[in-house]
Amino acid sequence: MQLETDKLFKGFSSLTTKVTPKIEVAGLQITDSLIRYTLLKENGEGRDFALRPAPGVIVGGKVANRLELTKILKQVHKKASISKRKPSSIILTVGIDSVFIRPMILPAGSSDALSESANLNLRMQSPIDSNNAYYDWQQIDISARQDEQIEIIGAFVGKNIIEDYLGPIHEAGFNVAAVEFITLSLIRAAVNDKIIEPNRPYVVLDLSPEGINFAISHNSSLYFHYFVGWDVFRDQDKTISTEKFKSGLSNEVRRIVNFYSANVKDQEIRDMLIIGTSFVPEITETVQRSFPGIEIRTSDPNVLNPARGAAIRGLIPRSQDFDISLASLSAIEIFQKDQLANFVSIWRNVVLATMTFIMFLFFSTALVLRGNFVNVGQTSSLNQDVPSPVEIASLEKKANEFNNLVNLVTSIRAQRNELYPLLEALNTLAGDEITITRYRFVASAPDLTLNGTSISEDAAVEFKERLEGQKQFSNVKLPLNNIRTESSGGISFSITFTVDSLDFGE
Repeated sequence: MQLETDKLFKGFSSLTTKVTPKIEVAGLQITDSLIRYTLLKENGEGRDFALRPAPGVIVGGKVANRLELTKILKQVHKKASISKRKPSSIILTVGIDSVFIRPMILPAGSSDALSESANLNLRMQSPIDSNNAYYDWQQIDISARQDEQIEIIGAFVGKNIIEDYLGPIHEAGFNVAAVEFITLSLIRAAVNDKIIEPNRPYVVLDLSPEGINFAISHNSSLYFHYFVGWDVFRDQDKTISTEKFKSGLSNEVRRIVNFYSANVKDQEIRDMLIIGTSFVPEITETVQRSFPGIEIRTSDPNVLNPARGAAIRGLIPRSQDFDISLASLSAIEIFQKDQLANFVSIWRNVVLATMTFIMFLFFSTALVLRGNFVNVGQTSSLNQDVPSPVEIASLEKKANEFNNLVNLVTSIRAQRNELYPLLEALNTLAGDEITITRYRFVASAPDLTLNGTSISEDAAVEFKERLEGQKQFSNVKLPLNNIRTESSGGISFSITFTVDSLDFGE
């Protein structure tokens, strides 16, 4: 997880946030037996509904029939009454069958050092080949620790598993803001809705048609999870016997409680949350008999479910979303990409509307002036009066000012799409070692001043040389007095150059 990405285009993102409408982000849960869509709004309104996929569409948390999944997701898009002109973003939450998680403890440090340490540990401890995996991490409640260590939770999943979901989702008309999994979503919803207390560890049992999702809530965060299918409790005749179910359930609860006790000192699990409608009395009786010290709460899955947890995350501003996202782009990078595209689209419409208004004003003014000239002519023929030179000069001055305004707006319209290629080209030239913090254009000349930070002075000089190598730029200058060493150890610099051309090709 890259904590530095929130600095990228910080000023530009602030501007676009003020002038573009907030993008609504819904929660979309996809499991073997259920697809649920939940949209929450700050005013309390929203939408929540579920569809049942046909058997064989999703099997074991993996897409088995891409075509059928695309069809049902298009039904979800239509049922959600989403306009084709309005961006529609979702946070996807999937089953945990193939999602691995690991709690880790890292030494405290700066955000950069923590990010590097976390990503290094994720690659080293990944249960699958890191080249074929999506992995990410998030920090567990920092207020819960008083020492010099930081708790994180890392998550891993095969790339192919997630890509098989993303294709049908995009084909159905959705943008994906983040990808997570159902236990992470459930813990978030339970804490948000005050169903579980944030500072007390809980065992969470989510009963689904596929089996039981076991999870541990620790300091308001998911700490551990695993999945147990109903087949574990079946006899040879494929039926679930009461005795085998109770015995197997006791063993699984004991397993997860012992895991927590072995990894977290000075805390003990004494609370359990059961989410489901089937087997709830049997589970309650079994747990109370085998673990008399555990207090049990229950919740209806129609009220507390993963889609709701993902939708709660959707209410968080995209630029402040640092939770796990198992996809090729982090939630913040996706936000910046969509925000830029939305900004260009909005202002294209604004410019067109402004041009239409000005043209209407132009023709209206022409008609009024023509009527005035007719009246003046008629008056002159009756009174033999000639307009004074002062009046004629005043009218000519106003006409020239109006024509200049029309020419200015026409020029703005002609250049409205040229800013995006320039910014994209500069961002590509910057690479991973340069962070651009500010652009400043000179309105009366094609000059541009660019402020940024780098990891070293050499990196800044190399960036200058890359700019000099572009035929679209000239007069590239990086004075030594514009290179400064910051207290953090990084380098800040200021480069000026002339933009000779905005044609960067494809």
